[in-house]
Amino acid sequence: MVTILRKASLPNPADVATRLAPMAAKALTLSLREPRPAGFPLLFTKHWQLIEPAVAYLHEHSIQRAHTPDTLRTYAEILYDWFETLEQNDIAWNSADAVDLVAYRNRMMTQPSSHTGRPYCTTTINHRVRGVLRFYAWAVRTHWLSESPLADKAGDFGVARRHRSTRMRYAPDGARNLFVLRQHEPLPRPLVSEQARELLATLSPPYDLMARWQLCTGLRVSELLRLSVTDIGEQPPPAASHHTIEILRKGRKPGYVVAPASLVDETN
Repeated sequence: MVTILRKASLPNPADVATRLAPMAAKALTLSLREPRPAGFPLLFTKHWQLIEPAVAYLHEHSIQRAHTPDTLRTYAEILYDWFETLEQNDIAWNSADAVDLVAYRNRMMTQPSSHTGRPYCTTTINHRVRGVLRFYAWAVRTHWLSESPLADKAGDFGVARRHRSTRMRYAPDGARNLFVLRQHEPLPRPLVSEQARELLATLSPPYDLMARWQLCTGLRVSELLRLSVTDIGEQPPPAASHHTIEILRKGRKPGYVVAPASLVDETN
């Protein structure tokens, strides 16, 4: 069984055995070029061998590309599930091919999640399949593998391209191939006024104010949690009905939202 262990902080020399104290003190003085933070996921096989390519992949995305902890956790979960599947079927990761990935996808289509007990939705299945494909493309690009059928763009069993109408019928997908399921883009389901009022009446401060920010601006939960009073800035002029606020979007991309002046006044 594949196991994830979280990297711990270095111990204080005073907290270890006397004979180990000098080594603990020396470890604290070492300077690493790209240190991994405490809590960084390390994947091990059932024989307690470090799965080095998986850890290197996570290291690049977390340390070198500075992806968010949420992104790192998602990538770690995808790799854990994939390597666990390979281990259960005695398949070496560097010899996995299209048949193995299709079997992995089909298992998610027919069996419920061992974590939630519920069936996998199409979005989750495609997300995990794409994650595996990205990992193998990275492994070939960084020379962990010389080649892999899962990273071969020339022979990726791609579906023939079709003319796209102005209005897309399916969710945009740069990896539409044999592995990825056809996925209809769901329409948004906004709350009606009565539902919004009922929600706000149920919440206690400050959660009612937080909910109003989401309802009025469309902020994601992560974006809302990063928002501070200093981000809102000065109050808008009395004649202004709205206020433009710069925010940090998902993936650390800059963006902005337009908030009603009354909401800004209430927050300040």
